[in-house]
Amino acid sequence: NTSYSSDINYHVGYTYSHIGWNFKLPEANCAFGREQIKRLEGFRETRMRNWKYLRDGLKDIEQLTISPMSEGASPFGFCMRVKDGNKFGDYLESQGIKHRPFFAGNILRHEPFKHLGNPDDFPVADRLMKEALFIGCHTKLSKDDMNYMIDKIHAYFNHIKL
Repeated sequence: NTSYSSDINYHVGYTYSHIGWNFKLPEANCAFGREQIKRLEGFRETRMRNWKYLRDGLKDIEQLTISPMSEGASPFGFCMRVKDGNKFGDYLESQGIKHRPFFAGNILRHEPFKHLGNPDDFPVADRLMKEALFIGCHTKLSKDDMNYMIDKIHAYFNHIKL
């Protein structure tokens, strides 16, 4: 099972405990980025093709809301919403399907940001925090990988009443 922050019942890996800095060797990243940008259009096309394949395989699940994707965009991942995102995320992990929650959700629920405002003023952020998550649609996924994800997600909704 995924571990959750006890304060806000959110994936501990995406729960902010303090405000800090994030340094990732910017010069080295720029060198890699200059080479990767040459492949950007191919990456975007493959990610979009994979996103559409997942969408087409999952669109019949009425308990699942699939976030739309604009033509020409490059999807970070395949984002979807389900009533109990934590439970669904735990299931995905148990089936070997990595997922990521909707980043920080309602940032005002995280301890270092509570002083910035009333988190109850952002009900949509709360809803996304509880329901939204991503699975991969990256360029290295094969049809077999995506069919496995589609089959396991169908199995979840066929056997678990939400």
